[in-house]
Amino acid sequence: MLCIPVHEVFFAVDESLPYMMQVEEFFVSAIRRGLVLRPTDIEVVRDWERRGVPLAVVQAGLLSGIRRFLESAEVHEPLPSSLRFFRRYVEDAFVAHRRAMARGLVVRSSSPVEVAPPTALLLTEALAILDKWLLESTLPAAAGPVLQQARQALQEAAASDSAQSALERIDNELAQRWLEVITPERFSTVLADVEKQVVSGRQRGLGECALDDCRQAALRAAAAEVGYRSLVEAVLDGD
Repeated sequence: MLCIPVHEVFFAVDESLPYMMQVEEFFVSAIRRGLVLRPTDIEVVRDWERRGVPLAVVQAGLLSGIRRFLESAEVHEPLPSSLRFFRRYVEDAFVAHRRAMARGLVVRSSSPVEVAPPTALLLTEALAILDKWLLESTLPAAAGPVLQQARQALQEAAASDSAQSALERIDNELAQRWLEVITPERFSTVLADVEKQVVSGRQRGLGECALDDCRQAALRAAAAEVGYRSLVEAVLDGD
């Protein structure tokens, strides 16, 4: 199963496997509890497939649900082993996906596994947003070079990488660099805290996909506390 950092809408999936099998493999690899889906879970997955919920969006919702559970649960509470528990988070991700589709950032397809944003539009919007941020009078002086590096990286990645993968990766890199230059005095502390969360998640049975997602989400959240706006979210919102 392909495991990559995910961020609400932009993902990659293995289209060679049946929808049900991919959902099952991803969920089991993320939670690492149980071997197969329960009968009630199977009905939920069938409903998603009938409604055309893209596999990538299902993955996003599941990972979002895992993060939300860990944020609110007591340390001793076990991770829910039923996919049905995370159903509402998948529905939320589907709403975000349809919002992006309405803006032309993802394309409608007869196949539920297609989530391919038009490359030119994604890159154009992302670059325009970076340019806008660079002109803001309230931008911290140290942030300018970081945004310029992100802009250059996005342009260079476009030639060899898919637009959505490049945008996702650069958003994560940008959040970490923002932390590093804006709050260098607490950067190492933030990294240590994030790794503690990852260790705790691993002890609770999270798979590597979910752990990496939690790591990236924690870094983005820490960056947001010191003024960073997610580039992916800005593109989705049409900032």
